[in-house]
Amino acid sequence: MRRWATVCDENGWFRLKAQVPTKETLEQQHLDTLLPGSRHELWLIAWKPDYGHSIIQRIPRPSHSLEIAVGNLQLTREQKLEGQVLDENGNPLGFASVVAPPIDPNLFKPLAPESLMQELTAFENSWVGSLPHAQADVKGQFTVSGLREGRYLLVVQALFRNEHSPRVTYRTVQVPSQRVTIQLVKSHQALKVEPKTIFEALPLAKIVVALPCWRSLRTLRTDAAGTIVVENLPLYEGVPTLVRLLHRDGIAFKFNPPKSWHYQVDLRL
Repeated sequence: MRRWATVCDENGWFRLKAQVPTKETLEQQHLDTLLPGSRHELWLIAWKPDYGHSIIQRIPRPSHSLEIAVGNLQLTREQKLEGQVLDENGNPLGFASVVAPPIDPNLFKPLAPESLMQELTAFENSWVGSLPHAQADVKGQFTVSGLREGRYLLVVQALFRNEHSPRVTYRTVQVPSQRVTIQLVKSHQALKVEPKTIFEALPLAKIVVALPCWRSLRTLRTDAAGTIVVENLPLYEGVPTLVRLLHRDGIAFKFNPPKSWHYQVDLRL
């Protein structure tokens, strides 16, 4: 997901210029196939230290160059979310990453669609600064600032030595909220992936697993028969998981696949 940013003048006025790929361009790059029905919207948000962020304006992706008048972006009284991160033994876990993407439809204008969580899964990652975020200190204490009243998805992750992908956990939080305690444990869930028929097989295909604000760092590939068992996946009920197989001959993908997924090619290249 790309970002464009600007700063308001002393009177609160701003002009933001961006070169936005058209939906047709994304389709040509096969990005449109990774999330069926995606609106490829632009999200416009304003924030300032000591204030709650604005309602997020959802703007249709333009098909050509144009200027859009978005009206006022109103900040509000700041809400904060405080908490502590613990490891699997209950000890404070320092320096974990904390991200809080908004998932409340009322935090968007027009209201966010039901597919919002899937959009965040397919296109959002945690290595950007436009979403409310924080980092835990050495004692695992954290404070996410710049929030407003509404529902957020709290995403906490940390990379452990000798592990190929960050551990991650999720919690839905209604702000304002009491102090929260998050325990980060290693997942032992596995996903078996194999073709539905031999004609659907994607041998040596790259497999990419994504959850909201989380990406697997390890490069995995299917074997010569197009099968693979992915271990230690952070699968959570109610949190979308997107699995993609990328091959020069085609692409297969599925949200929330069963633990034994028999895939078929969704796009032939």
